[in-house]
Amino acid sequence: MLNRISYEIINGKKVEMSSPGMNHFTVSENLGAVLRSYFKNRECMYFKECDVFLGEHTLVPDLGVVCDLSKVKNRGIYGVPDLVVEVLSKSTERYDRGEKKELYEQYGVKEYWLVNMQNKSVTIYVLKEGRFKLESHFVILDEEDQKNYENYTTLVRSTIFPEIEIELDEVFDGCDW
Repeated sequence: MLNRISYEIINGKKVEMSSPGMNHFTVSENLGAVLRSYFKNRECMYFKECDVFLGEHTLVPDLGVVCDLSKVKNRGIYGVPDLVVEVLSKSTERYDRGEKKELYEQYGVKEYWLVNMQNKSVTIYVLKEGRFKLESHFVILDEEDQKNYENYTTLVRSTIFPEIEIELDEVFDGCDW
């Protein structure tokens, strides 16, 4: 497999991104299959690793959904997606939780998912009154720890698209831990 280098432009500076590993690819594919299936023949469009142009910034989220199809051009998405999903890796986690999250918030992305392969979790932020608020956090716990949480669930649901749901086991299915 070739190690491709891509980049994003944030605040006028070029941020290099290296190719994701196989676990990252697998998680992206698992989530992508759910999004692709759900949005097939609907008014919104699912996209994967596509340039998103937000003013002077060029970001490349792992996955996303845009419902205003006038934003979709040949070179990428020109405007704000409705949903953005980032699969964290050691080299990008700080960046995805920091600068990128702030930009997505500033530009008005309605829902932002952070998928953490290290602890097998999905964290969902929803834009409320112009700020991202932690909406939900899903994590795989062992049976003993599950007893400590009354409403424990591993069924990940989108807030802005409530029909979208996926079990955490399916998100991480096929990963080489």
